Amino acid sequence: MNTEAYQTLAAGKLDAVVDDVPIAKSFTKSDLKLAGIIPNTEAQYGLVFKKGNDKLRDAVNYALKEIQADGTFARFYQKWFGEDTSMMPDQQDSKS
Repeated sequence: MNTEAYQTLAAGKLDAVVDDVPIAKSFTKSDLKLAGIIPNTEAQYGLVFKKGNDKLRDAVNYALKEIQADGTFARFYQKWFGEDTSMMPDQQDSKS
C-alpha cells in the first residue's frame, strides 16, 4: 500500500493523492476523505483530499465539469482511447 503518500497527505504536506479506489478507501478511516472517483476507468481510480480541503476538492470538481461541458474531455477521450463519449453515463457529483 501507499502508506507514505497518505501519511504525507494527512500531515498536510500534499494536497491530494490519486490512487486505486480500494486502496484509497482503506485510508479514509483516518482523517482523510475520498473526494471522488474518476469515471469510466476500468481501474477505478479515485482522488483523495485531506478532510476539510473543500476548496481544492471543489476546484477539481469544477475543472472536471468544465472540460466535460466545453468538449475538451470528449476530444481527449477520443484521441487517447479512440472511443466516442456520447454513450458515457453522466458523472456523479463526488462530494461524498
